Amino acid sequence: MSKTKGPGQYQQMARKARRKNNDQLLRRGGNTHRPSGWKRVKRGTTVSAPPGALEEVEESKENKDLILAVFGPSGSGKTRTRQIILSTLPHFEEIKSFSTRPKRELPGAKDTEIDNEYRFTSFGDFADRMRNKDLVNIVNYEDNWYGIDVDDVEIVKQGVLITDISSLHELYDTVTGLGKDIIFIYPEIPSLAELTRRHRERYDKNYLHHYDNPEEEFVKRRLKAEDEILEFYQQLPALKNDLPILSLDEFLTQTKTEDQKNEKF
Repeated sequence: MSKTKGPGQYQQMARKARRKNNDQLLRRGGNTHRPSGWKRVKRGTTVSAPPGALEEVEESKENKDLILAVFGPSGSGKTRTRQIILSTLPHFEEIKSFSTRPKRELPGAKDTEIDNEYRFTSFGDFADRMRNKDLVNIVNYEDNWYGIDVDDVEIVKQGVLITDISSLHELYDTVTGLGKDIIFIYPEIPSLAELTRRHRERYDKNYLHHYDNPEEEFVKRRLKAEDEILEFYQQLPALKNDLPILSLDEFLTQTKTEDQKNEKF
Protein backbone atom coordinates (compact mmCIF):
# COMPACT_ATOMS: atom_id res chain seq x y z
CA MET A 1 0.00 0.00 0.00
CA SER A 2 1.31 3.45 -0.85
CA LYS A 3 2.00 6.05 1.80
CA THR A 4 -0.68 8.59 2.70
CA LYS A 5 -0.50 11.60 0.41
CA GLY A 6 -0.13 15.07 1.88
CA PRO A 7 -1.99 18.17 0.67
CA GLY A 8 0.81 19.16 -1.69
CA GLN A 9 0.90 15.74 -3.31
CA TYR A 10 -2.86 15.68 -3.77
CA GLN A 11 -2.84 19.13 -5.39
CA GLN A 12 -0.13 17.93 -7.78
CA MET A 13 -2.34 14.96 -8.70
CA ALA A 14 -5.33 17.25 -9.24
CA ARG A 15 -3.31 19.60 -11.46
CA LYS A 16 -2.00 16.65 -13.46
CA ALA A 17 -5.55 15.33 -13.97
CA ARG A 18 -6.77 18.77 -15.11
CA ARG A 19 -3.86 19.10 -17.55
CA LYS A 20 -4.62 15.66 -18.99
CA ASN A 21 -8.29 16.54 -19.45
CA ASN A 22 -7.37 19.89 -21.03
CA ASP A 23 -4.97 18.25 -23.47
CA GLN A 24 -7.62 15.74 -24.54
CA LEU A 25 -10.22 18.46 -25.03
CA LEU A 26 -7.85 20.66 -27.03
CA ARG A 27 -7.08 17.76 -29.37
CA ARG A 28 -10.82 17.35 -29.99
CA GLY A 29 -11.65 21.02 -30.49
CA GLY A 30 -12.26 22.21 -26.93
CA ASN A 31 -11.13 25.59 -25.61
CA THR A 32 -9.71 25.87 -22.10
CA HIS A 33 -8.81 29.57 -22.25
CA ARG A 34 -10.01 31.53 -19.21
CA PRO A 35 -11.84 34.80 -19.93
CA SER A 36 -10.29 38.21 -19.29
CA GLY A 37 -10.60 39.22 -15.67
CA TRP A 38 -10.77 35.64 -14.38
CA LYS A 39 -9.07 35.12 -11.05
CA ARG A 40 -8.87 32.36 -8.49
CA VAL A 41 -11.04 32.95 -5.46
CA LYS A 42 -9.14 32.89 -2.20
CA ARG A 43 -10.53 30.28 0.14
CA GLY A 44 -11.72 31.33 3.57
CA THR A 45 -12.09 29.38 6.78
CA THR A 46 -12.94 25.78 6.07
CA VAL A 47 -15.43 23.46 7.72
CA SER A 48 -14.17 19.94 8.14
CA ALA A 49 -15.94 17.87 10.79
CA PRO A 50 -18.27 17.95 13.82
CA PRO A 51 -18.92 19.16 16.43
CA GLY A 52 -20.58 22.29 15.11
CA ALA A 53 -19.48 21.79 11.53
CA LEU A 54 -22.95 22.24 10.16
CA GLU A 55 -23.92 25.43 11.99
CA GLU A 56 -22.96 27.49 8.96
CA VAL A 57 -24.80 25.05 6.70
CA GLU A 58 -28.00 25.41 8.74
CA GLU A 59 -27.89 29.16 8.32
CA SER A 60 -27.23 28.68 4.62
CA LYS A 61 -30.17 26.31 4.22
CA GLU A 62 -32.55 29.10 5.20
CA ASN A 63 -30.86 32.33 4.15
CA LYS A 64 -28.04 31.78 1.65
CA ASP A 65 -27.40 30.27 -1.73
CA LEU A 66 -25.93 26.84 -1.04
CA ILE A 67 -24.63 23.99 -3.19
CA LEU A 68 -24.20 20.50 -1.73
CA ALA A 69 -21.69 18.51 -3.78
CA VAL A 70 -21.61 14.72 -3.35
CA PHE A 71 -18.33 12.94 -4.07
CA GLY A 72 -16.80 9.50 -3.52
CA PRO A 73 -15.29 6.49 -5.29
CA SER A 74 -17.15 4.41 -7.87
CA GLY A 75 -19.91 2.29 -6.34
CA SER A 76 -19.84 4.12 -3.00
CA GLY A 77 -23.45 5.28 -3.26
CA LYS A 78 -23.22 8.84 -4.60
CA THR A 79 -26.57 8.66 -6.42
CA ARG A 80 -28.29 7.24 -3.34
CA THR A 81 -26.68 9.96 -1.19
CA ARG A 82 -28.04 12.64 -3.50
CA GLN A 83 -31.51 11.09 -3.27
CA ILE A 84 -31.35 11.03 0.53
CA ILE A 85 -30.35 14.69 0.65
CA LEU A 86 -33.16 15.67 -1.72
CA SER A 87 -35.72 13.78 0.37
CA THR A 88 -34.36 15.32 3.58
CA LEU A 89 -34.22 18.84 2.11
CA PRO A 90 -37.08 18.91 -0.42
CA HIS A 91 -36.54 22.60 -1.18
CA PHE A 92 -33.15 21.76 -2.72
CA GLU A 93 -32.99 21.17 -6.49
CA GLU A 94 -31.04 18.50 -8.37
CA ILE A 95 -28.30 19.74 -10.70
CA LYS A 96 -27.48 17.15 -13.37
CA SER A 97 -24.25 16.90 -15.32
CA PHE A 98 -24.11 16.86 -19.10
CA SER A 99 -22.74 13.60 -20.52
CA THR A 100 -21.71 12.41 -23.97
CA ARG A 101 -22.17 8.73 -23.13
CA PRO A 102 -25.13 6.92 -24.75
CA LYS A 103 -28.20 6.20 -22.69
CA ARG A 104 -28.18 2.70 -21.25
CA GLU A 105 -31.01 0.53 -22.52
CA LEU A 106 -31.97 -1.94 -19.82
CA PRO A 107 -33.72 -5.07 -21.16
CA GLY A 108 -37.23 -5.38 -19.74
CA ALA A 109 -37.00 -2.06 -17.91
CA LYS A 110 -40.18 -0.14 -17.15
CA ASP A 111 -40.73 3.46 -18.22
CA THR A 112 -39.85 4.59 -14.69
CA GLU A 113 -36.48 2.84 -14.95
CA ILE A 114 -35.11 4.67 -17.98
CA ASP A 115 -31.61 6.04 -17.78
CA ASN A 116 -32.04 9.65 -16.67
CA GLU A 117 -28.90 10.02 -14.60
CA TYR A 118 -27.47 12.79 -16.82
CA ARG A 119 -28.45 15.43 -19.37
CA PHE A 120 -27.33 13.48 -22.43
CA THR A 121 -25.82 15.35 -25.34
CA SER A 122 -23.52 14.90 -28.34
CA PHE A 123 -19.79 15.51 -28.23
CA GLY A 124 -20.28 18.39 -30.66
CA ASP A 125 -22.66 20.13 -28.27
CA PHE A 126 -20.35 19.37 -25.34
CA ALA A 127 -17.37 20.84 -27.23
CA ASP A 128 -19.40 23.96 -28.04
CA ARG A 129 -20.18 24.41 -24.36
CA MET A 130 -16.48 24.04 -23.65
CA ARG A 131 -15.58 26.69 -26.24
CA ASN A 132 -18.15 29.00 -24.66
CA LYS A 133 -16.60 28.32 -21.22
CA ASP A 134 -19.97 27.09 -19.96
CA LEU A 135 -18.80 23.95 -18.13
CA VAL A 136 -17.09 23.10 -14.86
CA ASN A 137 -16.20 19.79 -13.20
CA ILE A 138 -15.14 18.34 -16.57
CA VAL A 139 -14.18 14.66 -16.47
CA ASN A 140 -13.39 12.05 -19.12
CA TYR A 141 -14.33 8.49 -18.17
CA GLU A 142 -14.16 5.59 -20.64
CA ASP A 143 -13.97 8.01 -23.60
CA ASN A 144 -17.14 9.82 -22.50
CA TRP A 145 -17.21 13.41 -21.27
CA TYR A 146 -19.03 14.77 -18.22
CA GLY A 147 -19.45 18.35 -17.07
CA ILE A 148 -21.78 20.69 -15.18
CA ASP A 149 -23.15 23.84 -16.78
CA VAL A 150 -22.10 26.88 -14.74
CA ASP A 151 -25.45 28.53 -15.54
CA ASP A 152 -27.26 25.63 -13.83
CA VAL A 153 -25.22 26.27 -10.69
CA GLU A 154 -25.75 30.02 -10.89
CA ILE A 155 -29.54 30.04 -11.31
CA VAL A 156 -30.26 27.48 -8.57
CA LYS A 157 -30.49 29.02 -5.11
CA GLN A 158 -30.04 25.72 -3.24
CA GLY A 159 -28.98 22.63 -5.15
CA VAL A 160 -27.39 19.18 -4.98
CA LEU A 161 -24.94 17.76 -7.53
CA ILE A 162 -22.47 14.91 -7.93
CA THR A 163 -18.81 15.74 -8.55
CA ASP A 164 -15.59 13.92 -9.30
CA ILE A 165 -12.95 13.95 -6.58
CA SER A 166 -10.36 15.42 -8.96
CA SER A 167 -12.50 18.55 -9.45
CA LEU A 168 -13.28 19.55 -5.85
CA HIS A 169 -11.01 22.59 -5.68
CA GLU A 170 -12.05 23.85 -9.12
CA LEU A 171 -15.73 23.45 -8.22
CA TYR A 172 -15.17 25.23 -4.90
CA ASP A 173 -13.58 28.19 -6.68
CA THR A 174 -16.40 28.34 -9.27
CA VAL A 175 -19.25 28.16 -6.76
CA THR A 176 -17.76 30.64 -4.29
CA GLY A 177 -16.91 32.90 -7.22
CA LEU A 178 -20.66 33.01 -7.92
CA GLY A 179 -21.23 34.22 -4.36
CA LYS A 180 -22.62 30.91 -3.11
CA ASP A 181 -21.62 28.60 -0.27
CA ILE A 182 -20.66 24.98 -0.96
CA ILE A 183 -20.40 21.92 1.27
CA PHE A 184 -18.93 18.62 0.03
CA ILE A 185 -20.60 15.43 1.30
CA TYR A 186 -19.33 11.89 0.93
CA PRO A 187 -21.22 8.58 1.47
CA GLU A 188 -20.25 6.16 4.17
CA ILE A 189 -17.98 3.86 2.17
CA PRO A 190 -19.39 0.32 1.86
CA SER A 191 -17.61 -2.87 2.80
CA LEU A 192 -15.88 -4.75 0.00
CA ALA A 193 -18.66 -7.37 0.13
CA GLU A 194 -21.30 -4.67 -0.37
CA LEU A 195 -19.22 -3.04 -3.08
CA THR A 196 -19.03 -6.35 -4.93
CA ARG A 197 -22.81 -6.75 -4.60
CA ARG A 198 -23.40 -3.30 -6.09
CA HIS A 199 -21.10 -3.94 -9.03
CA ARG A 200 -22.71 -7.35 -9.54
CA GLU A 201 -26.09 -5.60 -9.65
CA ARG A 202 -24.78 -3.28 -12.35
CA TYR A 203 -23.47 -6.28 -14.25
CA ASP A 204 -26.80 -8.12 -13.89
CA LYS A 205 -28.57 -5.06 -15.29
CA ASN A 206 -26.57 -5.67 -18.48
CA TYR A 207 -24.48 -2.51 -18.18
CA LEU A 208 -21.49 -4.43 -19.52
CA HIS A 209 -23.21 -6.38 -22.30
CA HIS A 210 -21.24 -4.67 -25.08
CA TYR A 211 -17.90 -6.05 -23.80
CA ASP A 212 -16.52 -9.24 -25.35
CA ASN A 213 -16.13 -10.76 -21.88
CA PRO A 214 -18.57 -9.08 -19.44
CA GLU A 215 -17.53 -11.25 -16.49
CA GLU A 216 -13.86 -10.35 -16.93
CA GLU A 217 -14.81 -6.68 -17.24
CA PHE A 218 -16.86 -6.95 -14.04
CA VAL A 219 -13.87 -8.31 -12.11
CA LYS A 220 -11.61 -5.55 -13.46
CA ARG A 221 -14.10 -2.88 -12.40
CA ARG A 222 -14.54 -4.37 -8.95
CA LEU A 223 -10.79 -4.44 -8.34
CA LYS A 224 -10.47 -0.88 -9.64
CA ALA A 225 -13.25 0.23 -7.28
CA GLU A 226 -11.43 -1.37 -4.34
CA ASP A 227 -8.28 0.58 -5.23
CA GLU A 228 -10.35 3.76 -5.50
CA ILE A 229 -11.70 3.27 -1.97
CA LEU A 230 -8.19 2.88 -0.53
CA GLU A 231 -7.03 5.95 -2.47
CA PHE A 232 -10.10 7.87 -1.28
CA TYR A 233 -9.31 7.23 2.38
CA GLN A 234 -5.72 8.33 1.79
CA GLN A 235 -6.81 11.63 0.21
CA LEU A 236 -9.68 12.46 2.59
CA PRO A 237 -7.64 13.89 5.53
CA ALA A 238 -5.83 16.34 3.26
CA LEU A 239 -9.08 17.34 1.57
CA LYS A 240 -10.75 17.98 4.94
CA ASN A 241 -7.93 20.34 5.85
CA ASP A 242 -8.59 22.40 2.73
CA LEU A 243 -12.34 22.21 2.00
CA PRO A 244 -15.71 22.18 3.83
CA ILE A 245 -16.44 18.44 3.98
CA LEU A 246 -18.90 16.27 5.94
CA SER A 247 -19.88 12.63 5.73
CA LEU A 248 -23.53 11.88 4.95
CA ASP A 249 -24.12 10.62 8.50
CA GLU A 250 -22.60 13.78 9.98
CA PHE A 251 -24.76 15.91 7.72
CA LEU A 252 -28.00 14.05 8.52
CA THR A 253 -27.31 13.88 12.26
CA GLN A 254 -26.69 17.58 12.59
CA THR A 255 -29.56 18.48 10.27
CA LYS A 256 -31.89 16.46 12.50
CA THR A 257 -30.45 18.09 15.61
CA GLU A 258 -30.97 21.57 14.21
CA ASP A 259 -34.54 20.72 13.17
CA GLN A 260 -35.30 19.53 16.71
CA LYS A 261 -33.90 22.77 18.11
CA ASN A 262 -36.07 24.81 15.77
CA GLU A 263 -39.21 22.89 16.82
CA LYS A 264 -38.73 24.10 20.41
CA PHE A 265 -39.08 27.74 19.38
